[in-house]
Amino acid sequence: MNYTQIKTKVADYIDRADMLTTIIPDVVNMVLHDLEQDPEINWNHMEVKQTGTVTSSSDKITIPTRYKESKCLFLKGSNLGNRRLLLDKTSYSDLMITYPDDENAKSVPALYALSTADSSIVLRPYPDTNYDYEWITYNYSADLSGDTDTNWFTNNAWELLVYGSLIEMQGYVLNPDLLTYLPMWQGLYTRRLSKLKSVSAFEDWAGSYQRVSFKGIPK
Repeated sequence: MNYTQIKTKVADYIDRADMLTTIIPDVVNMVLHDLEQDPEINWNHMEVKQTGTVTSSSDKITIPTRYKESKCLFLKGSNLGNRRLLLDKTSYSDLMITYPDDENAKSVPALYALSTADSSIVLRPYPDTNYDYEWITYNYSADLSGDTDTNWFTNNAWELLVYGSLIEMQGYVLNPDLLTYLPMWQGLYTRRLSKLKSVSAFEDWAGSYQRVSFKGIPK
């Protein structure tokens, strides 16, 4: 399913072909934004890995385009035995309070924080040498714009874009006859969204080794 097919389905449902090139394109992208801005979940397709090198002359890594959230950040260097070091994330204010000396106290970084004003993350302690990094982030999808555009939702969950758009369109159409379908569309949207969230959460944990720790009977 591509962008044009999604828009056409929405127009057909509400019998408003005149909105096919005006209101409906914006509404479809509004639904896409709403799905990916959900604070309860970061969809698996939003996960992106970037790699690079941070040097002893810089404590910043630029955040990627359409950045939403950081999942994990690893450093790797010769002074670490070429093993990955996982950094913990904290707030920018706590980072500056914990490490107030900036580049005057260089060492192996242990923490990082988002600096929105700089469009970057900041490492502390200030790097003492070069480190390769591997950074996993969640990034928003680009808006649908071209007629044949596709993304993860159009390919795997296009019905959410359709039902979500039908719900949003009620504020533009104001057709009393269509209002009778609103509870049905809302129910279908909610049910499919809940199912998709469960599948996404399960995939995140699939294959992980789970065990029960037994410490013995207390004396």
